[in-house]
Amino acid sequence: MKNFSLKSVLSLFTFIAVLSGCSKKDVAPQQPEAAVTTQDAVVTSYMVKGYLFVRLPGPFNLGHTGVGYEVREMSGTKVSRTYTYCGGVEGYASLPVIPRGVNNGGWNQFGYTNNATMLRTMRAPYGYTAYKFERAFRTVTLAQIHRAEGIINGFAARGYNVSGNNCMNASYEVLQALGAPGMAWPLTNWAPKDQYSRTVNGWSGSNSL
Repeated sequence: MKNFSLKSVLSLFTFIAVLSGCSKKDVAPQQPEAAVTTQDAVVTSYMVKGYLFVRLPGPFNLGHTGVGYEVREMSGTKVSRTYTYCGGVEGYASLPVIPRGVNNGGWNQFGYTNNATMLRTMRAPYGYTAYKFERAFRTVTLAQIHRAEGIINGFAARGYNVSGNNCMNASYEVLQALGAPGMAWPLTNWAPKDQYSRTVNGWSGSNSL
């Protein structure tokens, strides 16, 4: 049997290691699926604050409600980007029932901006007179944000019914999708001004626009 020196054995192992390294494919590190890159920052979480608007006196002095919310895309503990949504189902020509897909006065507005722009929009041209907001931002999931966006983007096509599919229902559904606390239920607060005034727990007082 032929004797091998230690140097020869080490050389053989080095050669095998080089061959193994050449045959191995480089694999790029995987990013978390939930991460979204925005403006060169990785969004790690989302925070939201809801807004409820009222227009007084409204039809038959019952008031009229609209909705808005502000989203903060967070990168760790820093705010990466802020955007807002606002909108309402205004009704049309005082009709008590409007079929789906027919003009119901529904609208929404999106913008990469702060809440000041949203408040100005609600005041003019839409004539809302007061608002309240959640006292603190809350952490929400991306799925919750998508649900709220789907509802508010569908305002113009949802039709209208003075009983059960009106301005209050539309506002309630958006904020409910985002998990807003203390919302007054439209079924037991049938006047929009009552829904507004009785949404209290976790919310600010009323502020004039």
